Amino acid sequence: MADTARHLSVALNAQLLSLQRGYRNAGISKYIYGLLSHLPLADSTIRYTVYTHERRGTLPGMRRALTRLNTHRPAVRVVWEQMMWPLLLARDPSPAHVIHGMAYALPLVLSVPSVVTIYDLAFVRVPDAFRPWNRLYLRLVTRISARRAAHVCVISESTAGDVLRWLHLPKARVTVVYPGVDDRFERPSESELAAFRQRRRLPDRYVLYLGTLEPRKNLVQLLRAYARLAGSDPHAPLLVLAGGRGWGVEAIFAEAERLNVMDRVLFPGYIPSAEQPYWYAAADLFVYPSRYEGFGMPVLEAMACGTPVVTSNTSSLPEVVGDAGLLVDPDDVAALADALAEMLSSPERRARLGRAARERARRFSWLRAAQRQVEVYRRLAAREEDGV
Repeated sequence: MADTARHLSVALNAQLLSLQRGYRNAGISKYIYGLLSHLPLADSTIRYTVYTHERRGTLPGMRRALTRLNTHRPAVRVVWEQMMWPLLLARDPSPAHVIHGMAYALPLVLSVPSVVTIYDLAFVRVPDAFRPWNRLYLRLVTRISARRAAHVCVISESTAGDVLRWLHLPKARVTVVYPGVDDRFERPSESELAAFRQRRRLPDRYVLYLGTLEPRKNLVQLLRAYARLAGSDPHAPLLVLAGGRGWGVEAIFAEAERLNVMDRVLFPGYIPSAEQPYWYAAADLFVYPSRYEGFGMPVLEAMACGTPVVTSNTSSLPEVVGDAGLLVDPDDVAALADALAEMLSSPERRARLGRAARERARRFSWLRAAQRQVEVYRRLAAREEDGV
């Protein structure tokens, strides 16, 4: 036990890490990168080996084992996870004491304790928001991996509850490892914001959504709510739907055309990570009407920038926002339109909630996330050493 405690080795499957421009550099990839960047700070005595296709960026304190295959393609990734990764692990001259599948999947054949991270069960809770083959694969691989894993990590209490109900796992086998918020998400000075507005030719006032443009984010309902708002208030701020295009994006553009609001809605596309704090901070408010989230990182990022938030009262989002934002039923168009109107009509309330949002966002730290993850690694290694 003492030898493992001194020389613990952890192998991590980070094939979904992506630092390229586009929708892949969101959600899961952000979580993976945030955790990888802080694990050596949480415990520098552990030997971390990261298996990834991503060659960009830096991972100080970690050994990167690059994968030549294009594992962004699901079929290729399945082959790598089930056939190639076990071989690579077996051939490593310094074998891992713990392996970590950082996104739903583990090899079927395991020789050491394993942990798997499950971000959400959207494919169970909102199945119509997924392509059939993707939904089927996620259901299968998540169920098998979670039952074979020595431990399951999730990113919110909401997801923990979903996992316990769907998989019938003992509560002791599930740990919540909340995401953090990067230091770059803070409110810029007014002069910096003014310069950024001018450089990007942003409108003086706008309501912002930032995230992947896909069905689960409920943007068709948001457009309908905005059309009601704009119909009653011709001076309402523009709506900005920013983010990479996911599957099903055509329905979003079609709805904007049908509602005749294309001249009031901006689609700037993918926003580089360095610019995101400015887009958040320059907005009158941030709206995120997602039907289901494992956590909702854009909400936390907007809060850290001091932008008041209107979001859904479902899944994990109340857990993130607390009383520092306005929560609405994402399926109630009238309620969403009323919430937008209420916030836009009260600068005082926006200022108060913006301050409360910044304060609440400070509770979420990547270093604390990494420390909690390390506790899981060490607990599993100790159990293996003791023969438990």
